[in-house]
Amino acid sequence: MMYSCGMYDYSGQFAFGVGLPAKSGASGAMIVVVPNLMGICMWSPPLDHMGNSIRGVNFCQKLIDTFNFHNYDSLLHADTKKIDPRKRGVPHESELIVEMMFATKKGDIDSVRR
Repeated sequence: MMYSCGMYDYSGQFAFGVGLPAKSGASGAMIVVVPNLMGICMWSPPLDHMGNSIRGVNFCQKLIDTFNFHNYDSLLHADTKKIDPRKRGVPHESELIVEMMFATKKGDIDSVRR
């Protein structure tokens, strides 16, 4: 429902341009959902002529310009340099240290040696 009608008369353009489910309110509140990752709530009262938060819509557009959260990013923008925070790269040193500490606590010498 949020994807197709959550942004009043701007819903179709928002769904095509931003590609995320969202709901705005007349108070300037807005919620955006990145499926299987997070929800973002914002509040900025200046509204456009369709009743949506001006800054909220701008934030969502910039979010999509930076990260590949749009439903069709993998099809339309496969060659861009957008960031995908859902992909795990090489583990940080701190993650490796924590894993080693848990392995030590369990007495798992093989994991500590790796």
